[in-house]
Amino acid sequence: MLVLATSGMQAEVGLYDSRAADKPSPEARSSGALRVGNPPERFVVRVLGAGAARGRELLPCVRDLLTECGRVPRDLVALVVDVGPGSFTGVRLGVTAAKTLAFALDRPVVGVTSLLALAQGAPPHARVLALRDAGRGTVYATLLGPQPGATADTRPVERPPQRLAGTALRDWPCDALLVGEEAPRLAAEHALPQRPLSVRADAAAVLALALPRLEAGERTDPATLVPLYLQASAPERLLAGEPAAVGALRARSVPTHPRAAASHAHPNSPGDPSSPDHPSSQCAPPGPKAGRPRAG
Repeated sequence: MLVLATSGMQAEVGLYDSRAADKPSPEARSSGALRVGNPPERFVVRVLGAGAARGRELLPCVRDLLTECGRVPRDLVALVVDVGPGSFTGVRLGVTAAKTLAFALDRPVVGVTSLLALAQGAPPHARVLALRDAGRGTVYATLLGPQPGATADTRPVERPPQRLAGTALRDWPCDALLVGEEAPRLAAEHALPQRPLSVRADAAAVLALALPRLEAGERTDPATLVPLYLQASAPERLLAGEPAAVGALRARSVPTHPRAAASHAHPNSPGDPSSPDHPSSQCAPPGPKAGRPRAG
């Protein structure tokens, strides 16, 4: 089973071999025991680079992981993918790769919401507020209740995933545990009353949520599998007439290097985007620089 967790600050590809050992018990999944450091079955994970490297490395990493485990693509029985919300680029890469492989191999696919995967890192008895940075003072957030039983695989959703101002979370339950990759920073930045806990929506967390759904026979049609963005991209906001999107696109389009700026100022030079020799006239603009992924 191939697991793609690419929407977060750290992207991972995992290969779970259900034939290598006994399946994990429901108790192991609900208690958080299903983790890379202490797996009850064969689960191999590789970390991808950031930014543009994430796109270049994804499919080669899948190929190498299969080879390392002595498998070929046809050996895959299912695909699991983190559908976001999170990095625009990361979500697109993971969902597109999962859809393509599912179609080509005629295999089932299951999409997992990243905020629910973040909640996997919280104690079962805790009420959880899972969040991610969405940029411009906003966050993606969802509120989940405690697991109803020791063998429960999911938490009840009290407030569905949504994008809202970070300060709005001050009005959410104060007894909830705030979880996310940047939970401590976001809690301080927005003066939130909830106690923060830094956790990741890693490949193991995504797998833990998908396994009971696959075992129950749940499947997602690859044709209907779509990213969970919760907000439009900057070009889409520009088309909708949002003023802030104009500034964001201009900021990314103006060169900062002196030599690049000089060539940008001369029409029809190789550095001028209007020139037919400029790379942007032949391909899509490059993705965001390495570092914290652009929220999407």
